[in-house]
Amino acid sequence: MRYKFIVQLFGFSFFGLVCVNSLYSQELHWNEKEVWDQELKYYEYSKSNEPAKHNSLFHENIIGWPTTDSIPKGKNKVSLWIPLVHENPKEEWNYELDLQAIQSFGNVVIVHYKLHEWFISKETGEELSAATYRISHTWLKEGGKWKIISGMGGKLN
Repeated sequence: MRYKFIVQLFGFSFFGLVCVNSLYSQELHWNEKEVWDQELKYYEYSKSNEPAKHNSLFHENIIGWPTTDSIPKGKNKVSLWIPLVHENPKEEWNYELDLQAIQSFGNVVIVHYKLHEWFISKETGEELSAATYRISHTWLKEGGKWKIISGMGGKLN
């Protein structure tokens, strides 16, 4: 009986892994691809310390909860974190994105991913700190442009 339970549990776990892997190995729908490209711009603008360009990706009526804040913020506050990652001239901010899920609902796309960030010393190349966050953004296509209408992040480690 115990052997049968283990075999059934293994079979269910394997089936679950196959379903999850096949779900995220599929090609992205065209609007999911467009939104993922916008997410990449989001971080390119952050990396190059361009808060105005970063802010242009947000809808006028956005309400989001940045990882650095204790309460949700509107458009005038969502890009304030960018200068903070560049304030120490001896450090360089780096990142990597790991897409976890993306779903299209026509002119709305929801995306979930992990952001791995780390700071290195510009003098020695040594890693000074690192963190991983889970990020969710909801994008709306309006007037031919994708804009973030909601978002939230949280630190994982």
